Amino acid sequence: MTSRYARNSGSALRSVAKNPALVVSSCAPFSPNSPGVVLELPTQHRIPLTWLLANGGESIRYRTLTELSPPGSVDPAAIQAAQAAIPDSKAAQAVVKKQKDTGVWGQNLLGLAASAKDGIKEVGTIPQYRRLLQLGWPAGTRPFKLADRVLFRLLSRDEDPALLFEFGKLVKAEPRAAEWARGVTREAASAALAEAGYLEDPRLRGAGHKIANAVSSFLRSPLAEKPFIKAGGKVLAKIDFGRDVNDFTAIATRIASLGKVDVLPTFALEGQTVRLAQALAQAKVVKGGGGSGVQMGSIWLPWGFDQKAGQASVGYVRIVQFDPTEKRKMVQDFVKAFQAKYGADKTPTHINAHAYDTILLIAEAVRRGAKDSEGIRAQFSKLKDFEVTTGRITFDRKGQNSDLSVVHFVETQPDLSWKSLDWQ
Repeated sequence: MTSRYARNSGSALRSVAKNPALVVSSCAPFSPNSPGVVLELPTQHRIPLTWLLANGGESIRYRTLTELSPPGSVDPAAIQAAQAAIPDSKAAQAVVKKQKDTGVWGQNLLGLAASAKDGIKEVGTIPQYRRLLQLGWPAGTRPFKLADRVLFRLLSRDEDPALLFEFGKLVKAEPRAAEWARGVTREAASAALAEAGYLEDPRLRGAGHKIANAVSSFLRSPLAEKPFIKAGGKVLAKIDFGRDVNDFTAIATRIASLGKVDVLPTFALEGQTVRLAQALAQAKVVKGGGGSGVQMGSIWLPWGFDQKAGQASVGYVRIVQFDPTEKRKMVQDFVKAFQAKYGADKTPTHINAHAYDTILLIAEAVRRGAKDSEGIRAQFSKLKDFEVTTGRITFDRKGQNSDLSVVHFVETQPDLSWKSLDWQ
């Protein structure tokens, strides 16, 4: 049977004829009908790019040419023709037709699906805007121009009550919530505009700095200290340093002069964390250097931090997105399958785990009857306590996982392995 797209894709098909296949590696050891049963499945699947071009929808064809085809292998005219077809596609029209002349979708900003509880009848502006981006709708056209006006207004200090959207009733009942609500919408608008390519726009960069400063101010505020102090702790010092600092000897020496230090919460760029840990160990402040202090860091550590920092990392406590030492059967089966394929000395990272979990979630949505992206989104909203390698998934009304089991605390051991810590 001939696809209706094949007749008009001759030049594009010829463009990728020399490199006709996309190779997708997979690791899928579980049977959906018999949990725990290992399946012998192919580890690679060849998907011809010509097949995607002949059978995919308009957006798939465009993204195949721009993202999957070898650089320089596609005639620019074929790319332009593929993108020109997107505005007339069924998927794109379904989004654009719901946009109001004000640039807004669904009279709300963040709604991922209809919610009677929250008074949301349709998918909101931010998700629909990002959907258009992912469909490949041409930049600079009317739908984006209308929406950009709204999103950039959200970045400003415009106090127009209309810009509160779904938070309007909350703020009317509790005026003190206005600052919080505007902060939430500002962050959402910033993420959408960044995805749209406005990274160098001074308005977006300014909003980014405000968001980062707000986080930094909170971490330095008495509000962030209260739980620690209430538990009997005492703050000995607060030491700030810039992103240009590479030698932490003076800072480590200052900390050592404070006397006995039990905990050192540290927040630094990825490239600084190794040098900071080594300086603290050299000053004999932390366990890695023979001290008693426990260094605690955020999730943003460079991959292989323990090996890069060496013994200085011993005793380091932080959050990780995936803990391969976790004893759950699903985790250990995943690790075994991964090592069987890639080598006994290889350990899956959070990137491997997230990729695998994504496939598990999509497969579950399809098993429940989803047939397209809207169906998958609808099924995701119904997931409760669904087990994946990183924890359990329960999506809230904003599309965020509300289950804290995906937060893992680990401590680096003397052999540089991890020990999982109970925290809930």
